[in-house]
Amino acid sequence: MARSDRVEHGKTAVFANIFAAICEHVGRLLGSMRGKSRRCLILDLDNTLWGGVIGDDGLEGIQIAQGDATGEAYLEVQRLALSLRSRGVVLAVSSKNTDEIARKPFLEHKEMLLKLDHIAVFQANWNDKATNIKAIADELSLGMESMAFLDDNPVERGLVRQMLPEVAVPELPPDPALYARTLSAAGYFETTRFFGGGHAARRFLPGQQPTCRAAAQCRRHRVLSCVTEHADQLPVVR
Repeated sequence: MARSDRVEHGKTAVFANIFAAICEHVGRLLGSMRGKSRRCLILDLDNTLWGGVIGDDGLEGIQIAQGDATGEAYLEVQRLALSLRSRGVVLAVSSKNTDEIARKPFLEHKEMLLKLDHIAVFQANWNDKATNIKAIADELSLGMESMAFLDDNPVERGLVRQMLPEVAVPELPPDPALYARTLSAAGYFETTRFFGGGHAARRFLPGQQPTCRAAAQCRRHRVLSCVTEHADQLPVVR
């Protein structure tokens, strides 16, 4: 194959493979710059943060451990939650459980990565999830459009989508090994600015983060400058 043919073939192949991903990622960044990123992740517990039902299986019966494929799948969800928290995303819990029982894994299970200190609002009761999400939003002084909700139960997901359409609810696959990947790929928490350790998010909540027109313009300028600088590396449309 001649050099010119290889070059043209390479451009076409790269464009076909990554153009959709580039467009999606740029869209997420633009949405973030317009303040459209989610700021709070609300987590179910049973069969979402661990395998099994804490009220039925007890502390020793739930699946959450290294060396066990199912347990490690749930640990990946917890790792992702902690990673998001380190970027300033607020973590909350909404679970149909007795409060004391629901807190036990956070306090007593040695394999748990998430601790109660990581959770800004803990709602464990027998209310429906939509009611709990409203209570969480009220306590954090955030709008529904700032919320994302992770739950393994399709009935609960459907209820929240119906009652609170502004809340982002990813459709989880049956395999818990794909939960973390599915949430990450949804792009709800894309941001152009990180806050270390979740401290900034806690400092601005409840209430809203202060806005600054000059700072926002500066961020936009940096992004546009970066795009301009690397424009020659983008695939060419022919």
